[in-house]
Amino acid sequence: MIYNSAGHHNNDSGAVATHNGIKYQENIIMKEFRGLINNRLDSKGYKYINDNDNETLSQYLTRIKPGTGSVIFEGHLNAFVTSIATGIEIIIPTNHSQAEYKIASMMAQGLHKITGLALRNGGTGVITEGQSKRGSLAIMKKPGINILAEFGFISNSNDLKILQDKKVEICNFVGDCLILAEDWFS
Repeated sequence: MIYNSAGHHNNDSGAVATHNGIKYQENIIMKEFRGLINNRLDSKGYKYINDNDNETLSQYLTRIKPGTGSVIFEGHLNAFVTSIATGIEIIIPTNHSQAEYKIASMMAQGLHKITGLALRNGGTGVITEGQSKRGSLAIMKKPGINILAEFGFISNSNDLKILQDKKVEICNFVGDCLILAEDWFS
């Protein structure tokens, strides 16, 4: 089973940025990405479970029951105090499997090819949750293949424009990666 989360809910905006007088919220953008990924999964006949816009992460994690062959994905946007920070990061568990690293690396490379955005972490685009600013991520504790994508920086207007312009291609690619992960490891 594929689990697809927007990362933030209606009462948790996540990162926020204003560009040219327009306010952007991570939760709104990622809910749209989640929907587009779901569309791709639907078009390929794959089943999925996603988070509910009114439930907290804790409620979502309590509700879902993934197993070892499951693929757990969460989408996010990074933010920084200056607008120059840029790039893609795919986060996997600190004690990741080879499968998680393989899918994360493939996802990072593909997103770089689609967007032209830099791959962070020395050009690999892949970090562990222990290397993330939070250090520990609840979504990474579930059994299965765990992947969290930081698609780019909401605080960088160029990153955001690219992500908005290429969102369908990005989400189709991510959906295909999730399908591949489920097929390989379930």
